[in-house]
Amino acid sequence: MPRVNKYIYENIIQTDYGYGHGFEDTTAEETYLEGWKQLRAYRREQPQYRHRLIERRTPNPEFQS
Repeated sequence: MPRVNKYIYENIIQTDYGYGHGFEDTTAEETYLEGWKQLRAYRREQPQYRHRLIERRTPNPEFQS
C-alpha cells in the first residue's frame, strides 16, 4: 500500500482585481508547468489585472497519523 503524503502541494494562480481585497485565488494546478502555462494565458487575456503564481501546501484529508 503506498504511503499517503501529509500535505497536498498545489500551484495557485492569484489575481488582484483592484477592489482593495488584494490577491484572490483564481485557479489551482497540480504541476508548476501547468500553473505557469495557465498564468501566461491569464496575463495575455486579462492584462489590466495583476496575476501571480504561488505554491501552497494544504493538509491532506486522507492522511492518518
